[in-house]
Amino acid sequence: MSLLDNLQINPDNNRVETVSWKIFDTLIHDFGYEYLRSVQKDFLQRWESRRDEKDLLGVLSTGTGKTLIGLLTLQARLNKGEGPCIYLCPNNQLVDQVIAEAKHHGIKVVTLIAGRNGREAFPFEFTSGKAILVITFSTMVNGYSRFGVDGADYVQVGSIVIDDAHTAISLSRQAATVSIIRDDNKGSLYNRLLNLFEDDLKKQNNAKYTLIKSGAYSKAVMCVPYWLVIDYKEQIEKILNDTDDQNKFNLPFVLNNINNLQITVASDEIDISPMHTPIEMIPSFSNADHRLFLSATFTNGADFITELNVSEETLKKQLVVDGADDNGEKLIIAPQRIHPQFTDQRMREKIIKWVGDEVINTNVVVLVPSRYAANPWERLGAKVFDGADIYELIDMLKVSNNKVAVVVNRYDGIDLAGDLCHCLVLDGLPTQSTNREKAISQREPGSEEVLGQTAREIEQGIGRSVRSGADSSLIFLLGTSLQEFVALPNNKHLFTDRTQAQLQFSEKILNVIGESNSNEDEVENKMLEIMQYSLNRNMQWQKTYHDNVNQNYEVLFKETKHISYAHAESIRKAWIYAIQGNYVEAVSSLRQITEKDEGSLKDEDIMLEQIATYQYHFDKNKALDTQLRAKNLNKFLFTPSFYQYSKRTRKTMEAGLGFKRLIDSFNAENGNDLAISFKSQFDKLIYDESADESDFRKGIEFLGTMLGFDSSQPEQEIDVGPDNLWIGENIDFILESKNKATSDFISKVYAEQLASSFSWYKHTYPRRSGIMISLHPVNLMDKQAFVDGVIYVLTKEKLKTLSAALRNVLTRLSSKNPTEWTVKELQNMLSDNSLTEKQFILKYTEKVKRRS
Repeated sequence: MSLLDNLQINPDNNRVETVSWKIFDTLIHDFGYEYLRSVQKDFLQRWESRRDEKDLLGVLSTGTGKTLIGLLTLQARLNKGEGPCIYLCPNNQLVDQVIAEAKHHGIKVVTLIAGRNGREAFPFEFTSGKAILVITFSTMVNGYSRFGVDGADYVQVGSIVIDDAHTAISLSRQAATVSIIRDDNKGSLYNRLLNLFEDDLKKQNNAKYTLIKSGAYSKAVMCVPYWLVIDYKEQIEKILNDTDDQNKFNLPFVLNNINNLQITVASDEIDISPMHTPIEMIPSFSNADHRLFLSATFTNGADFITELNVSEETLKKQLVVDGADDNGEKLIIAPQRIHPQFTDQRMREKIIKWVGDEVINTNVVVLVPSRYAANPWERLGAKVFDGADIYELIDMLKVSNNKVAVVVNRYDGIDLAGDLCHCLVLDGLPTQSTNREKAISQREPGSEEVLGQTAREIEQGIGRSVRSGADSSLIFLLGTSLQEFVALPNNKHLFTDRTQAQLQFSEKILNVIGESNSNEDEVENKMLEIMQYSLNRNMQWQKTYHDNVNQNYEVLFKETKHISYAHAESIRKAWIYAIQGNYVEAVSSLRQITEKDEGSLKDEDIMLEQIATYQYHFDKNKALDTQLRAKNLNKFLFTPSFYQYSKRTRKTMEAGLGFKRLIDSFNAENGNDLAISFKSQFDKLIYDESADESDFRKGIEFLGTMLGFDSSQPEQEIDVGPDNLWIGENIDFILESKNKATSDFISKVYAEQLASSFSWYKHTYPRRSGIMISLHPVNLMDKQAFVDGVIYVLTKEKLKTLSAALRNVLTRLSSKNPTEWTVKELQNMLSDNSLTEKQFILKYTEKVKRRS
């Protein structure tokens, strides 16, 4: 027997600690990891009183140490014999980070091991409750999961921590989606599906369908009407059974829910998934005794109910710990909101110069939504990293200073702690990444789901470079759409209280800096001054920051928040009935919402379409009647075959009144914010083959409204007529958009489309006068094209002239408070810039010429 054996404590007296925050003191930590932060202890103490609840949503700000909190809760469950326990991460990089964190604190963790037949197996330490299993969310939730797929043979789990839980919704949907990649072979699965839906998709929107089928670069996405998905169920199932191994992990979810699918079609792939995530097919997840969801935000609370079957009561009783003392300083600057001359490109150039001159003496990391958005930075010498190249990015930042790195489409899962980065740039509004999300944004403009996801991406991005109370960062927001999104009062509720508090302080700073916004140099000097306070962590700056932000937070936190999840509960209830085949009860569940809140329900249009979808299974005629009601509320929803177009009318009103109403609709707090909101719409007016045709048409619709027309998109609404229609007081404009055109003439096909649209207009509005306008880069028409009537063209050069006029409008709008504008002043503003009904044609178009 050794000397150490004699010194051991009697095992009978060696009690195992089961209280999470006390367990920390029993562990052996690496140097520098010996202390539990106050915010972590506070959270764990509150968790202890609720550890027996089925589900718990834990809200902590980014950088407050959620990983250690999650590990300690699981260790507490193991120590009490309540295992096995699992720690779920959104990706492999975070799996590595969790394993490293556990090692720093002496917490035993394991991963899956190699098993028979090439399948991964569970380590004995996990199944016996001796160690925590750390895996990705997708490892657990997939069609061949070791955690059971709709079967009795599965691991009964005691507790699960879901880290970065806001990503669990998209990951669960991704796991249940079969993607059929485009292959132009006639017999390919993609073409078999596309041919199946072709006739009806043409009826829904022929122009969009043509773009998709052509295979040309396009952001166009179409949802397949539910009646096709239901009527062609057998054909769809047969095609799905021919899919390759690429979809084998997703296919079981789809085939098991063949009666309740949704399908989206894009130019590069067709996505097929259940209408909601069938999470009950993974019993280890859905039946776990305790699930702790950890995130900085749960603004998408309804999705946790509809997709992961979390209860409404759980959403209402979130465990929120602010940890103000553990939050570093974030100086958030939106340059264009300070001074309109601080355009995006000028700020990119300034930031690069400031780094070169060591005015910004730190690494700069830029987050952009796409590779295209990274190009301006790359041209200025920045190094671009794909969202998957995070290890390479971190390695570069560790050994360098004053480097500018650009990361494409990655807003979470990047820890830029300490000197890795003290200057962060969010350049551009985060965009929808999946076809489902793109379809929702096109069919439900302004939906809470889309807006909420955008806000979460922004919030996650802002939190990348401040990871502790000893950390700080300068954060620039570039891009008019991003700055508008953050500034709009109607969007503020989408952010957490802590982020709102930070943005309010940012607003205060903007007002102080911009007091003399007539002098650009003076404004820039003030901005540089406060930037140095942040970069140098000036003590007075730190105190000022925390005093302001904490005061703002306290006010926000105490505000009563009226959030109801009753609608989400009904949607989930209806889904459960639907997967059981009881569609009558599914409809009944949803009708309780629409009948109770008829006329006041925010998403009544979507709810009616959902009712129609279930209704179609047992009463097709009533379903299409319900669909008609939905379509009348939202022109972007599915069009039943008997839908009739409602003529547009422009009420006689004083010139400038439409402009005034548009200004009031933004509810902007100051002139700069209003100008940014308008600019985000004007920025959509681009002639370029990589531009978004849908956005362009929305921009034209907005412009028409501003100019006082009754502005609409008939083709989007009923699949006939022009792309855009402006109904004026004396004359109407019939506009066909070809902003992606690259040819040096207007083709015969384009001319015929315009002629067809004009013919529809004359038939629909026989007593009105209209002018044909082609929105095309050139005004030269193919010699083989013949159109009866005069065609005017808004060419690329004329668009530049129009853009200059719109910039003048923006400058004027930024000059005073939005509420102070009178109708007469706005009328004069339009007239001064040749933007009246009569002036527009003369100033911004030219008659078409025929190609010789």
